[in-house]
Amino acid sequence: MARHLPRLLLWLTGLLTVVVIAQSIIAAHQTRVRGIEAGFPAPVAEADVPFLGVNVALEQYDEAELDAALDRIVAGGFRWVRQPFYWTQIEPQPGRFDWTVPDRILAALARHPTLRLVAVLDDAPPTPPDPDRFATFAAAFAAR
Repeated sequence: MARHLPRLLLWLTGLLTVVVIAQSIIAAHQTRVRGIEAGFPAPVAEADVPFLGVNVALEQYDEAELDAALDRIVAGGFRWVRQPFYWTQIEPQPGRFDWTVPDRILAALARHPTLRLVAVLDDAPPTPPDPDRFATFAAAFAAR
């Protein structure tokens, strides 16, 4: 029996090494996937979100040019238009709104129903930042 002891210890050491390596491989795999199933997830019903979008500055166009620009955007396969709306232009004085530019842009976009708007409220007044005033402006913009 003593004669087989070194061989038995060598065999047990090898088995223990294999178990430790297997356990570390399994742990690394579980960490990497963290419960994520293999393959692609099932499609989400009614998730027809178009992928192509473009940054625009539609306020620069007159009526005819605006419709022509939107026609070119549609023809280019774009579905999202990211348009900035300038706070200082829309509300030049607190509580006094001029909706001329946004109304014209939104009316033109309504004539192009395949386009979706990402409205960016931009250009804070030169006064110190006031979150409540911005919230009032954003609410007025959204309601409009």
